[in-house]
Amino acid sequence: MTDHGARFSAARRTPQGTVEERLPFMSFILPSIFRQKYPRAVNALRTNINRLTTPLDVYATLLSLLDMNKESSTNNANIKQRAISLFNVIPAQRTCDHIKLPPHWCSCLQWQQVNANDIKIKQAAEYIVNYINQLLSTVSRSLCHHLILDSIHSAQMYRPNKNFSAPLERGVRVLTHWNRANDVVFYQITFGTKPNEAIYEATIQYTSRTGSFSTDHTHISRLNAYKSSANCIVRSYPHLRKFCFCIK
Repeated sequence: MTDHGARFSAARRTPQGTVEERLPFMSFILPSIFRQKYPRAVNALRTNINRLTTPLDVYATLLSLLDMNKESSTNNANIKQRAISLFNVIPAQRTCDHIKLPPHWCSCLQWQQVNANDIKIKQAAEYIVNYINQLLSTVSRSLCHHLILDSIHSAQMYRPNKNFSAPLERGVRVLTHWNRANDVVFYQITFGTKPNEAIYEATIQYTSRTGSFSTDHTHISRLNAYKSSANCIVRSYPHLRKFCFCIK
């Protein structure tokens, strides 16, 4: 099992690299005695090869191994259940929206290329960089350099359908009774910053009714290595390493 593919190589900046970050490799080698004793579970596992699964399902699978006799291996799993053992059949219609998987990490969405020079893309990229600087300022202005937007490499757009559902936490999909799905657009933007010479891929939500943007640090991926440039916060603020370019 791997947690991700290439993250900091040139390959990461390709469509294949984007998929690899979101679809880690996982394989099972089942003992013959297991296959003989639990054939329905094995069949369910084979069926799930082409179903949407997440680490939460892997966790549920490991728990189920503690007592396989309790596993029903049914086809009746709740489509909105976020943790289903892979020894049970995952619903074929399961989507990222059903299990509240943020668009940044969903590999099932149909993104459309948009002009990277579009004014809305520039505004979105500026918002993300300002958001990053706000995160860094909460640490200490004396530790990390202030970042500026240097370049926009590419941009994609995803517009949710009418089945777009309830809010997510952590900065995206904050919908209310007057803020409908057709008011929301997601942009995925690849951009560079200075002085850290970083390249990021970030997903940001734009709500047209309010003209507002929102994102979260978990929806911003670093595409090139930061190595030792963030050592000043490596122990105290490890979640900000991908953003910080130490002053000293």
